[in-house]
Amino acid sequence: MLSNSNLEKVIHSLIFSKLDYCNSLLSGINQKLISRLQQVQNAAARLLTGWATHHPCPGISLLAPCSF
Repeated sequence: MLSNSNLEKVIHSLIFSKLDYCNSLLSGINQKLISRLQQVQNAAARLLTGWATHHPCPGISLLAPCSF
């Protein structure tokens, strides 16, 4: 099991860094793909905060929505 600090590093290196890097390439994509990327971002936030998928996660509201 990873510590929260290491889990945060893994999530940032594998997910958020890719979203940041590809931000300009994702400009103009359709709403369906934006929604899927938002789901990935939300799942990562739930994993990091420990919230279950069927409960609303207050930490997700702190994340910037995908706006490509």
